[in-house]
Amino acid sequence: MYQHTLTGLLAWAGAFLCGARCHSADVGQWAVVYAPVPEPAVLAGYDVVALEPDHAPDLAALRKQGTRPLGYLSLGQIHRSRPYWEDARAAGILLDASPTWPDAWRVDPRSGLWRALVVNDLAPAITARGFQGFLLDTLDDAAALEHAGAAGAMAAMSDLVADLRRRQPGAFIVANGGLALLSSIAPHIDAVIVESVWTNYDFSSGAYLRRTAGEAALREALLRDVRDRYRLPVLPLEYAERDDEATRTWVREAASRAGFRPYVATISLDRLPEVAP
Repeated sequence: MYQHTLTGLLAWAGAFLCGARCHSADVGQWAVVYAPVPEPAVLAGYDVVALEPDHAPDLAALRKQGTRPLGYLSLGQIHRSRPYWEDARAAGILLDASPTWPDAWRVDPRSGLWRALVVNDLAPAITARGFQGFLLDTLDDAAALEHAGAAGAMAAMSDLVADLRRRQPGAFIVANGGLALLSSIAPHIDAVIVESVWTNYDFSSGAYLRRTAGEAALREALLRDVRDRYRLPVLPLEYAERDDEATRTWVREAASRAGFRPYVATISLDRLPEVAP
């Protein structure tokens, strides 16, 4: 009885939080590719592809073949290679180097300067190139900062996503992670990526790992809960060696049994898909 009541409350809360942007349609085949794309035909067969804006192919041709291009936009970190990194450092909105990607620095999401740069400059520049939306990355840094004592970091990140949606009402917005923020940002996004459900990558050793059956079962349950509570397409992003076809097949089969479509790539996401779906 208690379990049925809890399930009903979660469903009611998800419908309430979903607001006006409830999602019944699923995302088909999808990919995240930060490598230069020589021609749109390489991505034929994919419905949604997140790309590094500076490495994108002819986006008009990409859209014509039925592929929706999304531009990468990091909200929680700024990589040293970005032309605005030095200005951000001079403005004092950079905090420290990322523990996993040392060439990227965490940015304070509470900064009004950062919010203005994102919504007034970075996001419009991406859509002006022909992208139809955004992949929002490094959202999880807000929760890490909050837990480290930066009060208001999570609320500020949620407000930034909401402001981006207000400024870009027609954009297709995919959040990479940010599960701790979903109760606030779910009405403003169109899908959510969850990394490493069946696999994991050990940054200290550089090893690609398979999760145990118990670990995978818990994370599968998380996927279903997020999908059902927030009525969002949930996209598993998995990692495996490029030549480890056994693990790639194992992941695809496990995800299919659970009712999800994964994208399997190397951790750097810098290689084109080997075979179109």
